[in-house]
Amino acid sequence: MVRIPNHARQRIGRYKKTVQESEQELGSLDTPLADDNSLTLADIIQTDFGLEDETIENVCEHSKSELWSIVEPYFVQFEVLQEIRRTKKFL
Repeated sequence: MVRIPNHARQRIGRYKKTVQESEQELGSLDTPLADDNSLTLADIIQTDFGLEDETIENVCEHSKSELWSIVEPYFVQFEVLQEIRRTKKFL
């Protein structure tokens, strides 16, 4: 048998009370939102992660575009220099 210290039991009690009050005030994640109980609050919260993924993807695409606009002129110069170097080898 494990003895839980009194201060820990009090803390657990406060935690449970806070959770219970929050559920009463805000509602549970299992609270049905649709009349046929097919949609819950948890379902809606989970779908918001797609928005985060989409935002990250958009930022990455924008960053790639910005970086390429900076690098592209140098890349073109590099290709030209490579072509000059190749033609000199054949001459």
